[in-house]
Amino acid sequence: MRFWTENVHPDDRAAVVQALDDAIQGARPYETDFRVIWQDGSVHRIKATGQVTRDAAGRAVRMVGTNRDITE
Repeated sequence: MRFWTENVHPDDRAAVVQALDDAIQGARPYETDFRVIWQDGSVHRIKATGQVTRDAAGRAVRMVGTNRDITE
């Protein structure tokens, strides 16, 4: 979690958290774009997608997904 909080662009953090919460609650699939700041200071755009796995009661128990660098 520390890597995420230190590297996701501060202006994008709230939207990413909202997208995760929406996916966990079942409101919509997890699919979002956001920026990350690499160690060299460069900013890259990431396309993230994920699928929530639920138990028999419908509770979110796992999320599997991908993060792709879509920077030109």
